[in-house]
Amino acid sequence: MNYRTYADMALHIKQILPKISDVDLIVGIPRSGMVPAYMIGAFLNCYVCSLDEFVSGIAYSKGIRSVRERTVKKVLVVDDSVNDGLAMRRAKERLQGKEKEFELVYMAVYAVEKATGLVDVYADICPQPRFFQWNYMYHPGLLPQACLDIDGVLCVDPTAEENDDGEKYRQFILNARPLFVPNDKVKALELLGVERYDLVLLDLNLPGRDGMTVLRTLRQTDRETRVLILSARSEVEDKVEGLDAGANDYLAKPFHLAELEARVRSLTLRQFTQPDVLLTCGGLTFDTRARVAFVNGQALTLTRKETGILEYLMVHRGRPVSQEELMDHVWDNSVDNFSNSIRVHISALRKKLRAALGYDPIRNRIGEGYLMGGTEE
Repeated sequence: MNYRTYADMALHIKQILPKISDVDLIVGIPRSGMVPAYMIGAFLNCYVCSLDEFVSGIAYSKGIRSVRERTVKKVLVVDDSVNDGLAMRRAKERLQGKEKEFELVYMAVYAVEKATGLVDVYADICPQPRFFQWNYMYHPGLLPQACLDIDGVLCVDPTAEENDDGEKYRQFILNARPLFVPNDKVKALELLGVERYDLVLLDLNLPGRDGMTVLRTLRQTDRETRVLILSARSEVEDKVEGLDAGANDYLAKPFHLAELEARVRSLTLRQFTQPDVLLTCGGLTFDTRARVAFVNGQALTLTRKETGILEYLMVHRGRPVSQEELMDHVWDNSVDNFSNSIRVHISALRKKLRAALGYDPIRNRIGEGYLMGGTEE
């Protein structure tokens, strides 16, 4: 994260003052462009106005006495930065025709390499991701990308040597030099970007941000951290939405503490993410993207529930999976523990696998559950 302070801006502006010292008027592009405009105005003892004031003609016809008493010929139009160039292009559009009256010079204090052609003058190349002290409140989405120490203070970026994902980085995080302390508390997403957790207990009714938004944002960059939703929203639709958004489990309130403890134990013992696209077990292959099973290259015709059972058993190949676990992760909670539905679907699945493979790869361990990994007899 490239961080710039007011002091940095002042320093960079001073370094390019010789290039802009002959201007008669400084026009700031609101909002953030007014910051460098006033700085330059103070350094050059030159009048400053906003883009709106300049376009309307107030600044040089009806405005401040010091401007009226001299002829305005050269005008500096300035913004704090140029990235995609949208603000600068809009400013140029509004100033069409003014070049007949004035010599217009366009400037940005900070620019990315690809946008330098949009301005006549820039002070420093500052690539993305970047974070400015004077406008952080207008860009809340930048904070999760910033380098934060464990107290949530914006800090310098680690060097290549420090960024080793090991002990050097841990020491860097613990001792990073602070640059800026946000007014807001660092929220869950920022902490998840700094620390690794075995499990996240997520309430959907969070202050200031909906828990479902937190979950979806997390899953954009992190598919591995396990998430257990705890919520008073107990309808099937709520549970489906949470699981589809990336939660590994969903526990409706009120619940018994013993059940929560059991689910935490289960989640922290299991490996839910499957980096491989293809899961294999003997002659059986499952494509996790297409969600199709193959036996020796031939696709199997399975129902939706049979597909879900097979995928879950293959992901957890080598350990028994209980009927209750399948209920939690393949079925919604509309099925109860005494339902025969699960056994019927598993029986149908095993029959299809036996016909295709010549043997049944699923074993039933009494008192433990179903085990994927059987071999040809």
